[in-house]
Parts: sequence; C-alpha cells; structure tokens
Amino acid sequence: MAEIKIKQRERHSLSGGHWYRFLPRKWQYYVMHLMVKLHLIKRYDRVTVTVHRQGGDVTVHGYNLIPDVGIKKLGEILVADETTDLDLAFLEPGEGTTTPAIGDTDVEDPLEGSPHPARLPFTTQDVSAVSPFEIEIAAFISTADYTRPQTISELTVWWDDDPGTKLFGRAVLASGIVLNTGDTATLTYGIIFR
Repeated sequence: MAEIKIKQRERHSLSGGHWYRFLPRKWQYYVMHLMVKLHLIKRYDRVTVTVHRQGGDVTVHGYNLIPDVGIKKLGEILVADETTDLDLAFLEPGEGTTTPAIGDTDVEDPLEGSPHPARLPFTTQDVSAVSPFEIEIAAFISTADYTRPQTISELTVWWDDDPGTKLFGRAVLASGIVLNTGDTATLTYGIIFR
C-alpha cells in the first residue's frame, strides 16, 4: 500500500477586499502574515492585560482559542436558535496556566474575592469600519476588584455573566502579571474573522 503524505502549514485567510488584492495569492499570504508579525494588525485573535500602577504600565499579551462551546453558540446565533446574549459582553481574568483546548468551558482558576461577579462587564466594544474589521472588547479592573495580590495569567471572554457554558474564548498570557493593592488594569480581547 502506498504511503500518503499530507503537508500542513499555517494559513491566514484572505479576503478580496484587502488593499493588496492585486498581488499574486502567494504574496497576499505573506503580506498578511508579515502584518500580523509586525503587529500592524494589532489585535489578531489577541488578548492584552495592562496593569496600571505607579511607576508605569505593564502589558502582557496572549492568543485566543475559541473552544467548541463558543463555536456552537456562534452557530446558534447565526441560525436564530439563540435570541438572547448576542454580544460578547464580559471578560474574566484568572490564574490558570494550562494551554487552551477546544473542550474548555470555563476559566481554569478564577481570581478570588470580588464585590462583583467574577466576570467584568465590557467598558468598550468596538469594530473597525474598514477591512480587516477587527473587533475589540475591553473591561476595566478597579482597585476594589479582587483580592490583592494575585497573578493574572489567563483571560476568558463570555456572552453573559451567568454560570454555565457561555464561554466564547480563552487565552493564556505569555507570562503572568501581578495585580497589587492600588493597581487597576485594562483587559482587552480582539479578534478578526479571516
């Protein structure tokens, strides 16, 4: 029996609406890949946690995985089986460090002690008006949120703040970032459907 070899490589999907559509397809792929690497497309499936403290801000990034429950919910919205909780409205930080997996349904290790629900409502939601139509959701952690000190090492994105399988995305940061007494923080989630 003959051996079958399958070659796989990372791809960034392309759209005919981009300014570089006149280039050969292979070059388009490299232009898109380079724009992501150079952070010209700054929020490509990317999460950011910026801790604001005396002496300067500290920022750490991570990359998002949309697990099965997020894809399922998105499909239900597209075929009108889901008519509530239609926007990505909550972010939740955690201390988990396990690599995101398609079977994830919750934050791995939530931060402790908050007067609010653990999931923080968005402070801004934005979609760019031009291609590649980046979507960005941000939430703010005040000095009164969560017990201090704690290390944020994961970020999850939610359709609502109720318990259950309303998770849309989960990311582990490149490194943990400590949230000390008196610190505030901005949580940012961004995605491009390309």
